[in-house]
Amino acid sequence: MKKWFGFLCLSVFVLTMQGAAIAVITDDLNTTVPVPITAQSLADTVFGLGGATVSATAVHTGDPSAAGLFSGGVADGLGVEEGVILSTGDIFNAELTPNTDTLIGTSFNLAGDANVSAVLQGKITRDASVLEFDFVPNPNQNVVDFNFVFASDEYNENTDGGIYGNDALVLLVDGVNFALVPGTGTPVSIDAINLNVNPLFFNNNDPNQFPDPTQPFATQFDGFTTALTSRVIVKPGQSYHVKIAIADDAGTFNPADPLDDFVDSAVFVAPAVVQSLPVNTVGIFRSGEWYLDINGNSAWDGTAVDRLNVFGVGLTGAVPVTGDWDHTGVTKMGIFHDGVWYLDMNGNGAWDGEPTDRRLVFGVGLVGAIPVTGDWTGFGTTFIGIFHNGVWYLDMNGNGAWDGTSTDAMLSFGAGLTGAVPVIGNWTGLSATNIGIFHDGVWYLDLNGNGAWDGAPADGMYTFGVGLPGAVPVTGDWNGSGSKKIGIFLDGTWYLDYNGNGAWDGGVTDRMSVFGAGLTGIVPVTGKWN
Repeated sequence: MKKWFGFLCLSVFVLTMQGAAIAVITDDLNTTVPVPITAQSLADTVFGLGGATVSATAVHTGDPSAAGLFSGGVADGLGVEEGVILSTGDIFNAELTPNTDTLIGTSFNLAGDANVSAVLQGKITRDASVLEFDFVPNPNQNVVDFNFVFASDEYNENTDGGIYGNDALVLLVDGVNFALVPGTGTPVSIDAINLNVNPLFFNNNDPNQFPDPTQPFATQFDGFTTALTSRVIVKPGQSYHVKIAIADDAGTFNPADPLDDFVDSAVFVAPAVVQSLPVNTVGIFRSGEWYLDINGNSAWDGTAVDRLNVFGVGLTGAVPVTGDWDHTGVTKMGIFHDGVWYLDMNGNGAWDGEPTDRRLVFGVGLVGAIPVTGDWTGFGTTFIGIFHNGVWYLDMNGNGAWDGTSTDAMLSFGAGLTGAVPVIGNWTGLSATNIGIFHDGVWYLDLNGNGAWDGAPADGMYTFGVGLPGAVPVTGDWNGSGSKKIGIFLDGTWYLDYNGNGAWDGGVTDRMSVFGAGLTGIVPVTGKWN
């Protein structure tokens, strides 16, 4: 419920301030006019920008005044304009200004949350505010970005290593916590982001450092994070369960009589951004003909929807190669034949001769050489290379010629493994392409990019495809996360490691599709075709 009397009083405070004016306005679950605010209202707001369908089963656990909607956050310096607020106290406290109270709070004497306790290594929590609901991404939507700000009046007194006051939150999607400090696996909490720990993600508003009227931000919270983004990779059409929870860390001095069920913390959740990021889709090469799945449904829908190109007809033993030859973000085709490369530079799916397209000589005279392609330098353009008996010869400067190891790269990775097949990908999500080997269902991936096998965990060894005679390794960014993942092609069936854990988790989590069944002599290809 909006506290109009409180708001009028606050307006008087604003007149005396020399800093920012009041900005954040809140309405909690007690609000009934003009429109009731419910748990469903909050869930619908989280996906208010569209891109997904929210179930009608949203639930809030906690005091009704500890959850609601907010607006005006950007003017208040929060970094998110509007959305859902969950608090361990009364959300109206977020409006109070000037910030003269270093430990403002509300005690509801309610239970905590098991998931928040878990990220605090089992500590007791109190006064949890929890929102739970389900959503289904719309067709072609494969990424959800949750944007949020964590704020607290525990700052800066209680950043003491968790003796008390280490309030925390979780943002769980199907049980996995995505509320993490950027670039780490550390859950967001008071002790994880503050003046001394990860200070780049922290905004200080403590009246002990900024006495009235010098506070930089017009909110009662003594500190808050910058706007943080949690990216979740999803499958269109699949249902996901979301749980957003925040709770007081009850302290460790006397768990039976918790020290902290009073001082407020809150999370401001902006509407999620649901989008479709480019993914690698499948294709087939057969006797110079390319069948490419343009719409990404892993089925051949005919040339009105998908694409049939002729590139390499008449070259017996031609091997298909793919790459972004011209740094446009689109995968194009090519052919490797007896050490000669024919690259479709303009992407029209036809050989137009030079100088429109490109003919290179790289690998002539190496019997059994296998072509490889990748962005070896990380600048966005695909260059060529050769794998021969465990040795990799990579064209680092992109001139299509072997210039020796002072300019190009010669690496040993896979020597001694008879029948080893080279694989490539940016396994860790970094820009440069790294190498790897597939051998009898086992994958050896150079995760650190030094071109040598360093053993796990520095590098990656995965079992994916064991026991499938004739299985062909494939790689691609199946889910739009930015990193390439592994897969298997066998007799027209594709088994793709969608979640990137290096294991086959079944068709619900991973992806199995049929593209090319019944065609003999086919070679799988993958790419971002458009």
